[in-house]
Amino acid sequence: MTTKTKYGTKDLENDFGLATFGELLKNFRETEGLSQRDFSKFLKISPQRLNDFEKGRRLPDIESAVKFSKILKDSEAFFIQILFQDYIRQENLKLVVKVTSIINSSNIDYSDIPASTTKELAKAKRIKLHK
Repeated sequence: MTTKTKYGTKDLENDFGLATFGELLKNFRETEGLSQRDFSKFLKISPQRLNDFEKGRRLPDIESAVKFSKILKDSEAFFIQILFQDYIRQENLKLVVKVTSIINSSNIDYSDIPASTTKELAKAKRIKLHK
């Protein structure tokens, strides 16, 4: 008989580097020994949507990432950090994201940020994050 050990998000990042959002969800699912169908019910999304997230074919919006972090009782900032890192990867930018706190975004120059990323950043300004 094998024993399963909970493998936390920080362990995943420390051992394997920057994870994708899909890898993060798959890690949670497999750690709990759940099927995609059962885990998708837990997250209140369709099995197909979960499969798309896990395979990297789709990314959730920011509200969904926050919702998943609350359901899974993990850090909202970490989930958003992983999500934004995936948006940056899609744009083939060689940058690393670190979410540490909410800042006053009125002084930020958004002119060099791709439109798809800017749209997600605009959504982020409307979300109240909790520690």
